[in-house]
Amino acid sequence: MYEKYNQESSDIDSIPEEARSLLLDKDALMNALQASHEAHTVQIDSLEDRLVNTELKRANDLVAHNYAWAAKRNRDRISEIINYVERNMIELEELAGEEEMGDI
Repeated sequence: MYEKYNQESSDIDSIPEEARSLLLDKDALMNALQASHEAHTVQIDSLEDRLVNTELKRANDLVAHNYAWAAKRNRDRISEIINYVERNMIELEELAGEEEMGDI
């Protein structure tokens, strides 16, 4: 681009003054391109950071939800087993009481 507009037959007068000043100075053109590249890189990096943080939060929330669900399920199952054992103990005590009544 620099070479195209710095030829003798170029129509450099047809472009805006800011662009013309950049095209006439190779260092200024390279600095402007580098700054533009850096700005785009920063935007892409910030978007990537937001996406990664969002996905990490979702994954952590899912793990926490699954952990809470498993803990509740385990507590409910233990409660069910305790109730089953208590019912069996009561029935055994009733049967033992009936046997004692029958033995007397």
